[in-house]
Amino acid sequence: MSGDHISSNRKQLDIEYWRILVWGYSATTFVICSLIFLSGWCLQQNHHAEHNASQLQFISTQMGACLKKHPLVTHFFVLAMAIQMLLLFDAFLRCMKYADCIDNNITVCKCIVVSRQLLVLFCGLLIINLVISIAGVAEFCSEGEHYERIFHYVSAVSTITIFWAIHFLICLYLRGFAHAADYKYNYIRLCYFGLTVLFFFLWILQIFCVVFFELAKIVEWLILLTALVLQCYAEYSLYEHTPKFVNSGRIPCNKIHMDASLVVRSISCTFIFTLVLMIFSAPPWFIHANKGEKNLYTGAEYWGLIITAHVVVTMQLLYASFKELRCANAQYTKCFLDGKCANLAAFDFLQKQETIATQRM
Repeated sequence: MSGDHISSNRKQLDIEYWRILVWGYSATTFVICSLIFLSGWCLQQNHHAEHNASQLQFISTQMGACLKKHPLVTHFFVLAMAIQMLLLFDAFLRCMKYADCIDNNITVCKCIVVSRQLLVLFCGLLIINLVISIAGVAEFCSEGEHYERIFHYVSAVSTITIFWAIHFLICLYLRGFAHAADYKYNYIRLCYFGLTVLFFFLWILQIFCVVFFELAKIVEWLILLTALVLQCYAEYSLYEHTPKFVNSGRIPCNKIHMDASLVVRSISCTFIFTLVLMIFSAPPWFIHANKGEKNLYTGAEYWGLIITAHVVVTMQLLYASFKELRCANAQYTKCFLDGKCANLAAFDFLQKQETIATQRM
């Protein structure tokens, strides 16, 4: 085994180690912050007059209470969610870009043909919009004035909906390209979808009866628990469907080739649209405009998280296409920007010979 190959394996294992470490810290932070919200500790600290701290409250109510007295709890909760989604996207990319696929396209609803590249681009854009929505839930309080409350509810609905859409795309990939539909994953996703529909239904009915209002609180916390299970199982499912030589440190040729200009244009348009929309509705803190609602501004934490999400997703997509990878043949022929190997036929022949030799031993 050559020194370059050993070095590549060590680098890959180091990346995997740091990935697991970040995943563990962010998951632990998310659970701790969720338990703080569930306990009503921030409401007790604030001596909130409108809500009884001993009773179950909506997650957004707890986030707003912590934001006033202990903002780090809310900020860490949002940051942990964003990190988890970015790591999920990384696992999705790694599963997709090294998997052998006979067909690069999948037919959806018997009339729409979607390529793997377009599927992963859609997923990346949804990840960005999910981070924007999560940041909006924390930035705009449910107890604010008219427009701030509307922005909070829109962000909350978008977060729940986009989260489901991301996992729907991952399930679609596993069914269409991995040819190994994970039924447990589908069942958890359907359970999440059913709880979401029930929550929206109860939220509408709470206008007429306070009992539905209390039930909606319980269902929202069940949605959070189901989302946590769904997220963990998605990581596990993607790991199981990723070629084992990738998880062991061997790096094969990249089999997904993104159009760099399409990636940059799509994400740039998303950022520009968000920037323009927020400037006219909830401008950044440094823009002093005459607003009817004094709290309808977006802070540095909000914009820092949004900009970071755009940059990280862009780097992930470009990294999947332009990283210099080596083919696993005797000469370790290098794959350049398009991911194609110069002597692919020789590589196939050598691979077959290695397989035959292994079987004879």
